[in-house]
Amino acid sequence: MIRPENNKRGRLLRRLAVISALACLLLTAGSAAADTGFTQSHIVSPTALTSPATQVEETTATLNGAVTGDGGAVCQYRFNYGTASGNYTFNTAWTGSLTTGRTFSANVTGLARGTKYYFRAQLKNCAGTGSGAELNFLTKPEAPASLHTTAVTDTRIDLAWLKGAGAQKTLVVRKTGGFPSNRNDGVSVYFDTGMSVPDTGLTPQTTYYYRAWSEVSGSEQWSDGYAELSATTGLTPPPPTTTPPVAVGGKVYPVNKAQVLAPWLIACSVLMLMAGCYIVKITLMHKGKSRGG
Repeated sequence: MIRPENNKRGRLLRRLAVISALACLLLTAGSAAADTGFTQSHIVSPTALTSPATQVEETTATLNGAVTGDGGAVCQYRFNYGTASGNYTFNTAWTGSLTTGRTFSANVTGLARGTKYYFRAQLKNCAGTGSGAELNFLTKPEAPASLHTTAVTDTRIDLAWLKGAGAQKTLVVRKTGGFPSNRNDGVSVYFDTGMSVPDTGLTPQTTYYYRAWSEVSGSEQWSDGYAELSATTGLTPPPPTTTPPVAVGGKVYPVNKAQVLAPWLIACSVLMLMAGCYIVKITLMHKGKSRGG
């Protein structure tokens, strides 16, 4: 005879066995799903934000970005960049382990001076790759070189220089009493694409101080350095003196050239007439002797 309490214990054990079997089935199914990759069905490609470049110099820059959405998995990042929009000839290496809200950056080197670069941030996770919008930056040019004078007068100083690498224009600023402290401190003498300028209308015996900077148009990027020189104008030359003619022996009378030359002309005519007569006489005498012989 089976006691009631034994029947209750048996039913409880059977129920526990069923629950354990179901749990095992669920664990097995979860493990199989993980092995086949079904658990990744909720992961999507990440989204990236491209941020402005910073610390832009002549040949280096720092590129920046942010993770706006990781897509449900950790992300790696990199940057594409190049000198043509949409055509990225350079890439930084994939690196990092980032999630939503994180920022990232990369330093790039070996850039050309005075050149515009286009770049974008990229992210990738196990589902795919996402790219940020394209931005650009302009590297700095080198400062002008060999600023020197080619001529100095009392009111003019002629300047010449070599353009800095990557520069499009050169700005020359003049000041008295000391060198210009910045591009706006003084008189702008020149701002164009050439390599020489005459600075005219200066004050004699005055020292002038010049500085020259390089510029690249587009994002108006200026050189960090500059070329400089000082030059002093000369003395104003005295005006030329004119001395009036001095009369010797009192008064000066006008001379009639015809009256002076008339006697000489008459004398010459007489001499020529006498010479002609003599020649005729000699000729006749010579012919007479020839006939007598």
